[in-house]
Amino acid sequence: ILEHTISAMTLFKDDYNLLKRYIKYYSNLDVNIFFIYYNAELNDNIINNIKKLNTNNTCIYLIEWNYLYWWKPKQHNAQTIAMNDSLHILKNYGNYTLYNDLDEYIILEKYNNFNELINDKVNEYIDIFVFKNRFCKMGNGLISYQNFDDMFDLTQIIKGNYWDKYREKNLIKLQNINVLGIHKIFNEFNDININSKVISEFYHIINFEEKYREELMTEYLT
Repeated sequence: ILEHTISAMTLFKDDYNLLKRYIKYYSNLDVNIFFIYYNAELNDNIINNIKKLNTNNTCIYLIEWNYLYWWKPKQHNAQTIAMNDSLHILKNYGNYTLYNDLDEYIILEKYNNFNELINDKVNEYIDIFVFKNRFCKMGNGLISYQNFDDMFDLTQIIKGNYWDKYREKNLIKLQNINVLGIHKIFNEFNDININSKVISEFYHIINFEEKYREELMTEYLT
């Protein structure tokens, strides 16, 4: 695996068309490689489609991850073990990994990119940079996965409720973390005290034709 400073890891399946914008967006925030897990059996069609989406020839590692997504109703299986699999691979080659989903876009209010965030002296001892969830619509209409890249426009955001807990996503300093959950780390498995810091929020887009979840705009009140 290419040695790198910042990687991004995600698990995906039917929403693979969202990869095109995800890769563009996070490459501009200084992500060097993308370590992505496909939650089914890989085939030539999926591989070729992802190659077509990778218009900037970005470094992508594609892993077949054909495990049940849910273990029991609403208990994650495939995503949790994929994250921990990536954690123990990537810490041999890189320094930081972003863990989030293809429909989630971090807004760095005080920084231009992740390198500025990491290298700011006030963040010298931070192991986990935390980003809080903001469910959003991108405009009033529904967007198909296939057309998302063309319709992507952060000036057209309609904001829903801010979640101050439960759904955060994280940029992790790999060397100090041993066990990950989807939204947090498990401190009891780490060798040292872990320092975390809330940085900003991310826009979690919900108005897709394939997966429209309007109720999430008001589901949680702080």
